[in-house]
Amino acid sequence: MIITENWIKPPKIVQYKTAEFISYENKVLICKFYFNDKYLNNEFYINGVKVFNKGDMFYGKRYFFEDRFYSLLEYYSLDDKLVAYYFDIILPPKIENYTVFVLDIKLDFFIMPDKKNFFLLDENELEDAIKEKLFSEEEIESCYKTRDFIINKLKNNNSTFFQQPFLFLFK
Repeated sequence: MIITENWIKPPKIVQYKTAEFISYENKVLICKFYFNDKYLNNEFYINGVKVFNKGDMFYGKRYFFEDRFYSLLEYYSLDDKLVAYYFDIILPPKIENYTVFVLDIKLDFFIMPDKKNFFLLDENELEDAIKEKLFSEEEIESCYKTRDFIINKLKNNNSTFFQQPFLFLFK
């Protein structure tokens, strides 16, 4: 079964139909997707820093939590080795009949498997969106609280956060 993801990325909406259903229970949807040729056939850089060689990212698993202000992605290599984590800061998604509706609040984290080295991404996009008044004050506050929550977990080396991400609820 294919999952339809509707990402509201102010000021636009993007739809993806590339994820395969794995499971949905306890308000957590898990799906699997494969990286396209852009990621498979090129080296991967973040902010000018080479993070992966060609082909290091083969597939991923995404966790959508109906009661969380983030979604979690796990990136895997062709040989099933976990190579990175990725958090999208979002409002809790709506999940209906294999369809997900997500409001993306711009900030993202790319985290290496050691859970110590990470990149905070798209801060400039968030600043622009705030200037353009694309988010409410409550949405912006949720974004910053979620950012601080994730950074705190990373800095305090809270490996449980990654091993059992379903157990942590940000309120």
